[in-house]
Amino acid sequence: MRRVNSWLQVLLALITAFSFFSSRSFAQTAGTWELLASSTIGRGTGKTRIALGDNVKRTLGIRLRVTRGTVSARRATVEYANGQKHFEDRAFTIAQQPTPAIDEREPAMGLMVVEAVEIDHASLSSDTRIEVWGLVPADRGGTRSSATPRSGTDYREVEVLFGTSRKKGDDRAKHGRVLATFGSEGAGLTRGRALVTIPNQGRPKGEIPRPTLDLILFRFDYRKENPKWDFTIAAVDIQPHDVFAKKVAAMARGGSTFAKQAFVFVHGYNTSFDDALFRAAQITHDIGFDGAPIVFSWQSHGGTLYYAHDQAAVREGASQLATLLREISTNAGVDRVQIVAHSMGSEVLIRALTDVMSDQEKPPSLKLGEVVFAAPDVDRKAFELDMQRLKSLATGITLYASAADKPLIYSAYKAGGRPRAGSVPQGEGPLVMAGVDTIDITHGSTAVFALNHSDFADREHLMADIHNLLRSSVRPPDARPGRLYSPIGQQPRVYWLYQRN
Repeated sequence: MRRVNSWLQVLLALITAFSFFSSRSFAQTAGTWELLASSTIGRGTGKTRIALGDNVKRTLGIRLRVTRGTVSARRATVEYANGQKHFEDRAFTIAQQPTPAIDEREPAMGLMVVEAVEIDHASLSSDTRIEVWGLVPADRGGTRSSATPRSGTDYREVEVLFGTSRKKGDDRAKHGRVLATFGSEGAGLTRGRALVTIPNQGRPKGEIPRPTLDLILFRFDYRKENPKWDFTIAAVDIQPHDVFAKKVAAMARGGSTFAKQAFVFVHGYNTSFDDALFRAAQITHDIGFDGAPIVFSWQSHGGTLYYAHDQAAVREGASQLATLLREISTNAGVDRVQIVAHSMGSEVLIRALTDVMSDQEKPPSLKLGEVVFAAPDVDRKAFELDMQRLKSLATGITLYASAADKPLIYSAYKAGGRPRAGSVPQGEGPLVMAGVDTIDITHGSTAVFALNHSDFADREHLMADIHNLLRSSVRPPDARPGRLYSPIGQQPRVYWLYQRN
């Protein structure tokens, strides 16, 4: 038995060693070393910062070299777009032969956007030129500012902009990545961009495959995420206001089907920041939106038991959403702003629109196109009054209501039995009002807008419906392709019932 154990220990050691060296060699051969930037170091200078400018890259590692002589360095700092910094606090020599890789990572999940490199070095007797080289993957390279994120055989990357009222937490390392992280506490408005990977095969529209089980009280991962099968997050980068504004303009102008348009998604209750990115990327991809997709993530706790927390967070989130809508609407690249708000996010949106319209100076034109409320978790009477005030702001307003939406049933219970705007109380029917297209989608579901949606059988229909609505403002609903809606009642008290084929 002792002999068997010894052999097992040797075998485990060999496997561990093979895994380590194979992963290192894989990173070495996974891409091409490209010259990213260079700068002259003046004589006597003790610190040099080299900004990559427009040539920022997502890389797997950094190397340094000089064109002549040597430079004795005391420290090297790699600055990333998400605010993370990597330090090499050691003495090393930079020569004409490139240095060993700095902050090297494995390729599948380790791409980072490098913005600058700073070197602390000894004084020099003469000027020399220093170069920054980056290991850029052959299949997933490209600059951060590329209008079209890369697509591979197994998955594609979808770029989503974000505004959030969440407080930034410590950056996290996940599968070799370092990502900006946001929690459930409130803060001022933070802007940025993210890359979400979406599998190319075997995913019905509306679905977000993840290696996660949600057991109401907690979640756990039953395996490692893999972009071949799962939605994953490849980058979360914070951007200054001016950089974010330019990115919105560039993406809006780059649109074809949705030229000069921005799409804003406001998530609902029980949604984490990551969940919000996943859902926004899924909707963007599945409706074929090619303008500027933006998710606003307010400080929902992201837990089933935190309904009261989320209700209290609505007001603070609304204030920051109002700021974001003002900025988007005054952006020179945007002619129309389309909005989809889900569940409790509907109240965030209503409060934000009210905030904008109460500006003491002349309220800005919000350039609103279609506004969609999906299962709005808002008091029914209050919603009706709000729509009377706000419906003139948009080209059209659509209300998706459902008798089977579980969070709305719970919300009505918490509100003492008062029905919600997105519910369909038995014997009453959905909320119907002039100027709003109400669609009873009980035979489908609005759960597609939340992260957990295993009960939803008509995802593709709903995604196609939203595409047609945002693209052409086709109304009434029974005039849209497929003709799956049947009008119920008579004008002006008419609504539409979804009939599954």
